[in-house]
Amino acid sequence: MKYTIEALMGAWQSAAVALWQLNIRDDQGGAAGTRDIIGSIFAGVGWSFWIPDGYKEQNGRNAWCGHTQGYCGLHVGDWLEPGKCVGVTLDVDIAKNVTPSTARLHSANKWRKAGYSKPNTLNGDWLDKMLDNEAAAADIKSSVFNRPQLATIAARDYGDLRNDYGGHVVLIVGVDFEARSFETIEGNAYGELGDGSWGEGVVRRRGDKARKLSELKRVYLLERQHFETIER
Repeated sequence: MKYTIEALMGAWQSAAVALWQLNIRDDQGGAAGTRDIIGSIFAGVGWSFWIPDGYKEQNGRNAWCGHTQGYCGLHVGDWLEPGKCVGVTLDVDIAKNVTPSTARLHSANKWRKAGYSKPNTLNGDWLDKMLDNEAAAADIKSSVFNRPQLATIAARDYGDLRNDYGGHVVLIVGVDFEARSFETIEGNAYGELGDGSWGEGVVRRRGDKARKLSELKRVYLLERQHFETIER
């Protein structure tokens, strides 16, 4: 594989932006959202069995934040080269067994089931402290956040933090170190929808609506080995 991890994660971001531009809405305010597309996200990562009668929001049971990121990872090959699709994808076993939830991302057993050791992770509290150290901050900026990163954040929407590894999966696409905030693209969340309105679905959180660093729980440092070449 000739692509760097920076290129692969950049393509992941492009796939996420393209998904966001579809203006995917969840069921909200008594109105059904774009259930067919959300259902295709489940199917894309091998989870159609979870919604045999099609997608419908059910008090968190059908949460799909992690499915969204796995789905985007599976489509990096569409964005690595202009006007060309190449046979590169996030390993399908990671998309199916690991990314669908924060608990799975945190589980060494799920990573082993996908065929890998659990990757290196950064703890959000540690990262926050390191940014107070000038030398450490410079290294973090040039090595960790020189590309988009898969991460988990606190599940504040549930009214508590639930655990130390978070309750929501996001893609970090930019960091404002002075404001201690980070821009994200997320599924199954509230934020800026593809048409510019505010609602629940595939969203961006940026500007004054960006996530705060205090919400960050884990950054999962994916590497080239987590992507595979496939025949198209």
